[in-house]
Amino acid sequence: MSSARMLRRRVGAVVLVVVAATFVGGATLSLVDRQGAPTAGASSGVPVTTTDPTPSAAPTVPDPVGARTALDQLGAAAGIDPAAGVSVAARDTVTGASFQYGASTGMSTASVVKLEILVATMIRNQDDGDQLTAQDRSLARAMITESDNDAAIALFDELGGTSALVAVNDRLGLAATTIGAGGYFGFTTTGAADQVALLNLLTDPTSVLSAENRAYALDLMRSVVPDQDWGVSAAADPGSAPAVKNGWLPIDSDDGLWVVASVGVVTVHGHPVLLAVLVSHAATEGAGIDYIQQAARIAATAVTG
Repeated sequence: MSSARMLRRRVGAVVLVVVAATFVGGATLSLVDRQGAPTAGASSGVPVTTTDPTPSAAPTVPDPVGARTALDQLGAAAGIDPAAGVSVAARDTVTGASFQYGASTGMSTASVVKLEILVATMIRNQDDGDQLTAQDRSLARAMITESDNDAAIALFDELGGTSALVAVNDRLGLAATTIGAGGYFGFTTTGAADQVALLNLLTDPTSVLSAENRAYALDLMRSVVPDQDWGVSAAADPGSAPAVKNGWLPIDSDDGLWVVASVGVVTVHGHPVLLAVLVSHAATEGAGIDYIQQAARIAATAVTG
């Protein structure tokens, strides 16, 4: 399967960006409503396994205004434009505090869309009164824990393709998410707030998903292979068990710049926090990863600090 249709393991060096600042002031949370516009194209990179990046230290953020200032400075240092290159969202599931920054839609998901494929598969089976089959569980484990493309394609086709995921978007109110055309689901576009809404299905006992399916999805996300355990998990409390799904893809038609995305449920200061950070036009995969890890810490602190 060509990487133009999906994407495989991480590629690229790690570039660390350090931002240090002091922040003051306070204000209510608000959405910076700017639309990103990544360009989708084919990739011909050869997958390789690299060591996990060592995250840079994130600055202390005492308030949402400080969080936005920190993200502005982080983006400037990394050469990432918040208007077109990043979307960030966080929600503390205990207090309900939320934070959003950057583009509200138009961000490429890369392999993060595989979480939506899993959710759609579970919803379909619930609607039919069925349990996931042994084959579906095997495919789902490979798709989430290893980001296996062939497993994702099999579940996508079994669901009914693009129309099935569009129907899930409509049902769940994911208005900012557009499934990639022509079956190229890796080029789905979204906003971080939609991804947080999707993550909420895995933690909210009143969600459409059963308790069994919520626990199953989170268990898969807590079991990703070591070289994919990066991204928003960097914000998690030491010793906790973050649940994460990541995506990464160099875009040939964007001069080889990178789409890097990470979503997950992490424990921060003892509170479960839903986190999503999506980056487009990153100079390298490593630069995108490092931005995500620092941004995740900033956003998590903004809703729990």
